Amino acid sequence: MAKNNKNNYEMNKNQDNEILYVQLGNAKSLGKIIQAFKIPDNLPPVEVDGCTICWSKEALAQFHLIYKELENIRNLPYASLRSYLEFKLSNVCTVQPDMGLSKYLINQQKQQNFAYIDGGNRNQLIIDLKPILNDWLENNFVDFAKKEGVSEELIESLRELQEKNQFLSINPFQSKILPWSQHEGSGTARPNRYSFPALANYLTRLIAGHEIFQGLGGIKRIISSGQTNPVELITNTIHIDNKGLFSLVIKLELITFPSLSQPLIKIDVSKRRWLSDIKEKAFDNKSINGFVFSKNHQDRIFNFKLKRRKIKDTVEYEWQSDDAFLVLQRELNLPLNISNADQILRGEASTDDSQVLLTYRNGLQQKKHGIDAGVPEKDKLEAIIAIAKIFETKGILPCKDFSMVDITQSTEEKNNTDAASKQINKPTLLNAVLECLENNKFCDFTPKYLKKETNKQINDLLSKHFNFTLSEQGIKLFRFDRRNLDQSQELEKLIQLNKEAIYRLNPNDKP
Repeated sequence: MAKNNKNNYEMNKNQDNEILYVQLGNAKSLGKIIQAFKIPDNLPPVEVDGCTICWSKEALAQFHLIYKELENIRNLPYASLRSYLEFKLSNVCTVQPDMGLSKYLINQQKQQNFAYIDGGNRNQLIIDLKPILNDWLENNFVDFAKKEGVSEELIESLRELQEKNQFLSINPFQSKILPWSQHEGSGTARPNRYSFPALANYLTRLIAGHEIFQGLGGIKRIISSGQTNPVELITNTIHIDNKGLFSLVIKLELITFPSLSQPLIKIDVSKRRWLSDIKEKAFDNKSINGFVFSKNHQDRIFNFKLKRRKIKDTVEYEWQSDDAFLVLQRELNLPLNISNADQILRGEASTDDSQVLLTYRNGLQQKKHGIDAGVPEKDKLEAIIAIAKIFETKGILPCKDFSMVDITQSTEEKNNTDAASKQINKPTLLNAVLECLENNKFCDFTPKYLKKETNKQINDLLSKHFNFTLSEQGIKLFRFDRRNLDQSQELEKLIQLNKEAIYRLNPNDKP
């Protein structure tokens, strides 16, 4: 791994002898790190075939009945099923965190994809999913359902659907990963519903397994649960004596800009520090992310969560692992009697083949982590150069053809820019919003619309449209004075300029 040297500076040159990097310590900067890559419009098409997975209408109906029986329960057990999919299906692209089983989604009774599978065919996927669903249904869902008092009739209905292969709806899809099409008129990149997850998955798999940082081995991908953009890859752990453990993380984000014909690929490097201990009574009670590094799965790592829960039959609380960890314990042959953060942090969950770690954040540990959060520029450079070599084999190139925006303007252009960038004060905004709502007028404002209204009348309007009122002092803040002049005309001009800009970028679409 590259180390920072504050006493000198270094230069790295590419094949064109351009200086890409410099500056260690207080040395003068000689160049810039380019952290974005572009996709040429003439790149040979890259297409992906795969399948989407969602619950069948029959399964949704049964889940809905279960929620009606269990009015006080928040959600069905989805963490274990998500973990089964991530572990058993090596070609899984994206998995939604709640697996489509949240109470909100089930009550909608609308089929929504909760997983995307890259490659393969539908018939083989049905065969692969059969034992996964059996495991989840019998080893996780049925235990939960019986414990919560779900009727045996509803449980049997789900079993029948599973037996008849009617539990899930699996549909093939095809998507062009590269290059993207464009919006007519503006030329802006036009993604379809699969473009972001498909491209992010494609790029992540290109990088996974390569040694991005010297001496740290192949980098591993983190299967994105619900978050398709950005995606992350992570290195093996790095130990610094008397300071702690951390890993380096590559974050890859797809960005679209108006008039840019293809998405930009932004690369960032950060640290993920690992917990060494945990406070008994931490102020921060949000869930903790846990990860399992397995020697038998070099291209990816598996994740789970711990939540602050009450210990059974006591008044005490502890950080307890979720059902996803139960699956990983079984599939990776981890010790089965481990269920809380203290055990994991003592190393009792790890084995010779697997390392179980918890993510550090301020406030959880007894003392501040010994390793700072930042990443030296030299490490960032090392990652960018390594990734550039990988992307180059696919025709994806560093983004270099950018330039500073010309700020030289005519008087008319300057006036338009001033109007467009002006911050409209609060009294003007409140007057305009209430006038719009009351009179259905959206770009023709009455100066000082509320001037004749009493405080009570203003509060009546706020209560009518927003269900809240203000104190007399609060209302005074929304009156015009010498500092807050009426800007109705400026607001009208701003709205008109925005309309024109949106139309230029989307001439054939209704915003």
